[in-house]
Amino acid sequence: MKILFNFCNSKGRGVKGGIKVPIDKWTGIDLICAAASTAMMVMIKGATADVLMAERWKDYLDFLFVGTLTIQWARFFLFFLCVPAVSKMLLTLINMMLDTVSFLCLVLFYLIMASAIFTTLYHDINQDSYGTVLISVRTLFDSFLAVYHYKGLEG
Repeated sequence: MKILFNFCNSKGRGVKGGIKVPIDKWTGIDLICAAASTAMMVMIKGATADVLMAERWKDYLDFLFVGTLTIQWARFFLFFLCVPAVSKMLLTLINMMLDTVSFLCLVLFYLIMASAIFTTLYHDINQDSYGTVLISVRTLFDSFLAVYHYKGLEG
């Protein structure tokens, strides 16, 4: 909308017949959000029932949808940087998350290594929990969160 306004605005026209459209970080974020939302809307509207029933394509659409929502929420939270009291808290939170990146890398490397080992050792014994590396990652991640399932003990 901002670009359209500047395009139609008489003051937005530059000298020598050119069109002056200022591109700042907010306009860039708005363009990315608009493009992602439009692309997602077209994909969802064009998806047939067969596509939505196919697990691979549904997962692909789910990942795109989550990515679009992440972009939209990031844009929403960036508006809080304009409020001084909230921006200090938000910048502190961002710095705290950046400080935990090294720990998360270690956990991720351990998770991948342990998943490969568990898949190698137990893929024949327990296909549901360790059949592939991705299933093993999910099982071990659940174990990291203390989500345990014992067969035969459902009540």
